[in-house]
Amino acid sequence: MSRLLSDAEARATALLSSHRAALDAVVALLLERETIDGEELSAVVAASATPAAATPAAAAPTPAASTTPAATSGASTTPTVAAASSVATPSP
Repeated sequence: MSRLLSDAEARATALLSSHRAALDAVVALLLERETIDGEELSAVVAASATPAAATPAAAAPTPAASTTPAATSGASTTPTVAAASSVATPSP
């Protein structure tokens, strides 16, 4: 049982480390806006995976993205991600 937990922890740490740029971009956007929808999350993750997204401003979607008809009508079909009050950072 202990080995399963250790292996799962190592895999989770490796995944988070390998996708650190995307994670940091999502955290920055959540701290700025508190909530983002699925389209914004996908855009931030995709932008952080490209070499051109070296700055956080390049990874953030434009404010116009949040004024789509679905967002203004309250009938959004995309999931919303809310910012947590604290973000745990794994120790190296």
